[in-house]
Amino acid sequence: MKKDLQNGRSMIEMLGVLSIIGILTVGGFNLISKTVSENRINRVIDEVSDLARRTRVIFREFIYDKNPSGDTDMSEYIYKAKSYPDVLEWVSGSKVFVDDDDVEMSVSFKKKENVEYYILKIAKMTDEICMAISNGQWGTRATNGFSGISFNSDPIGKTISLDDAAGNNGCNGDNSTIYIAFR
Repeated sequence: MKKDLQNGRSMIEMLGVLSIIGILTVGGFNLISKTVSENRINRVIDEVSDLARRTRVIFREFIYDKNPSGDTDMSEYIYKAKSYPDVLEWVSGSKVFVDDDDVEMSVSFKKKENVEYYILKIAKMTDEICMAISNGQWGTRATNGFSGISFNSDPIGKTISLDDAAGNNGCNGDNSTIYIAFR
């Protein structure tokens, strides 16, 4: 009597295993992509928050040292005071701070109705980062001097709504710009 020994798997079983592995691989890539995107957004928000916090520390010194009467660029002063986050690079030609993803940040001083404000300008960001920044919790006037946020050059006392951020006058491609005012 001759025994017929068959070892191994059938072609259908192998195709089933390969399709399961393919589905898990695609799901893994999507999860990694989403995690990297969220990490990038959180990193930029942390950079903006850190720049705002560090600027607040030297803001009064800037007012009394320079005593500007109108709008003044404060970015160079922050650079000379070494008061910007380590992750940002100083680009002196355009007086901005740039992160790894080329998001640009600068700080200016504005005096309106005898009240001094410093304004963070965040430019060249993606829609995802723009939406996250525009809808972030930036504090209150009592806690950190937050005064307003807008897409135009005068954010004092203004706050962006979700509709504005998603609309035509808000986040628009990789050239979105947001202004955040503190006092």
